[in-house]
Amino acid sequence: MGHTASPSPEPGADLTEPARPNVLAAVERALPRVRAWAGRYSVMGASDDARDTVVWSTLYGAATWPDGSAQTVADEAALALALFAYDDLMEGKFVDLSYRELGEVAEACLESGFSRTATGRPDIAPGAPREVVDAFSDVFHRLRKCPAWPSIEWYVAQRWRKGLAAMLRDSGWRLGVEKRPETLAEYLPTAVESLLTIPYAAAWMVKCGVTKLDAADLTRWHRAADEAAMALRLSNDLGTAERESLSGTVNAVEILMRGGMSLDQATTSLRDMAAASLARLGPAVDALPEHLMPPGRAMVRVARFTCGWWTERDTDALQLAELRGLLGARGDQEER
Repeated sequence: MGHTASPSPEPGADLTEPARPNVLAAVERALPRVRAWAGRYSVMGASDDARDTVVWSTLYGAATWPDGSAQTVADEAALALALFAYDDLMEGKFVDLSYRELGEVAEACLESGFSRTATGRPDIAPGAPREVVDAFSDVFHRLRKCPAWPSIEWYVAQRWRKGLAAMLRDSGWRLGVEKRPETLAEYLPTAVESLLTIPYAAAWMVKCGVTKLDAADLTRWHRAADEAAMALRLSNDLGTAERESLSGTVNAVEILMRGGMSLDQATTSLRDMAAASLARLGPAVDALPEHLMPPGRAMVRVARFTCGWWTERDTDALQLAELRGLLGARGDQEER
C-alpha cells in the first residue's frame, strides 16, 4: 500500500487515476438515492441552502467505497449526513438547547442505535431534535442488518458512546458549562474523539464483515485509527479556523495563537502534525491482521482524501457549483 507523507496539496488531489473516475462514477450512481433520503429531513437543508451537504456527503461516501454499489455509497453518505445534522444541533444552529437537553438527545440517539428495548428514553421535542434522532436511528437500523453486527456490536456501541460524549463536552465548552481548554494537551483528547473518526471506522468493520476482535487486534487497530483521527482533527481545524473564530468554537489554530504563535506559525505547526500522523497511518494499517485490512484501507482512503479537502478549505462553506465541477457533466445533469 502506498503511503502519503503530507496532506494533499489541493482538494481531491488524492483522487488520481484510476481512483478518481471510480469515485466520480460512484457519486453519480448514488446521488439520487442520497438526495431522496435527505429530503425526508429538514435538518439536512434544501438543495439551495447553505446547510446542504448532500453532494459533499455523497462524495465522501464514494471516496470511502469507490468500488461499492450505489446503495453502499448512499448508506455511507446517509451516516455522514445524520452526523452533520447532529453536529449542527450540538452547535446550536437549529435551536438553542440547554446542556441537559443536548445530553438527552445524545442518549436518545444511542438508545435508538444500540438498545434492544426503548426503556428510559427521554421525550425528545419535535422539530430538529426529533429529526436528528430519527435520522440517527435510520442509519443504524441499516447497519444492524449487516451479518457481522451481533459479533462486534459491543465495540461499535462503546466507540459511539465515547464519541458522542466528547461531542457533548465540546458543547459544554461552547455553553460555558465546562472550562475551555487552553493548550493542545487539554484540547486534543476530546477534540479527536468528537470528530467521530474512530466510531465511523468501527461501523466500517461491520460493513466489511469483521466478526473477531481480540485484545491484540484492538491494540493494532487503534495504533492506526488514532493516527487517522489525529490527522483528520488537525486538518478539520485548519479548514474551519476562520468560521469557528467567529462563532467562538474552540479550535487548535486559536489555541496556538493565544499561546503566542502567529497565524502562519500555527498553520504550519498543525499541518506538520497532521502530515506526521498521515505518514504513520500507512505503516500502522500495513501491520493490521488480514481480517482488519478492508476497514483499514477504507480508513487510509478517507484520511488522505478528507485531509486534502480540509487543509485547503472549510467544506461547510462549499457551494454546490464548486462540487459539481468535481462531478463533471453527468453529475450536473443528474442534479437538474
